[in-house]
Amino acid sequence: MPDNRFTHIKKSSVGYSTLDSQGKLKIVSVLNFLQDAASEHASEMGVSGFDLAREDLAWVIVRYQIEIKNSPAWREDIQIETWRTPLKNLYELRQFRITDNNALEILTARAWWVMIKKKNNRPVRLSTYMPDQFLKEQTPEDAPQFKALKAPEHADLDLPFKVRMHDLDLNGHVNNAIYLEWAVETVPQEILLTHRPEHLEVIFQRESLYGDKILSRTEIVHLGGRLMTYHLIMDAHTGTERARINIQWKLADKP
Repeated sequence: MPDNRFTHIKKSSVGYSTLDSQGKLKIVSVLNFLQDAASEHASEMGVSGFDLAREDLAWVIVRYQIEIKNSPAWREDIQIETWRTPLKNLYELRQFRITDNNALEILTARAWWVMIKKKNNRPVRLSTYMPDQFLKEQTPEDAPQFKALKAPEHADLDLPFKVRMHDLDLNGHVNNAIYLEWAVETVPQEILLTHRPEHLEVIFQRESLYGDKILSRTEIVHLGGRLMTYHLIMDAHTGTERARINIQWKLADKP
């Protein structure tokens, strides 16, 4: 049996609401699957967002790296596996794997989380709240190498957004999946209808709050046979960066 201090397995199925107009899994749905699995695991460990809130603490994600290999079909059963390791008593490294009924990989992902004090948004040591049994470091088999993310050099597309109540999570900040939604919404329809994301990297730099006015800026670049989109999510008034997102796209399979 897996050690639930470090590993969690969640079984689910692909609901109609998780699909886009092409019948493929939405990027937002991907992040929601990952977040739900991580949150359930944290709850089993006694360190969920609700548990931390009682101590004026919160989990925040600082980076994502996602490889999408296939898109599951509607009502298909899937298995979401997540495993964690603490690093330097500061970072919570989470890795994910989603597989289908035949154990074929649909996607893999890695994420860095930190624990913060809510009153000042500053990171705290994991040992501030987590029991010692959860703080033993395990060396990842394939430690993620997070490179610097490219910002758009020019704007092929700009699109403004205003933060809605619907966008907020338990911490009162914009949920991480919404940043991906803002980014993808700027990609032209002709790309969205003919391409699928296969590699995504996200770095979250600053929180966004209710009523904030946001600008999503996108540059589209063709690199050989690859299509790349570089995204910058920023404060519409000050230009302060909220997130950078790089997406590599591939041609979609023909129906």
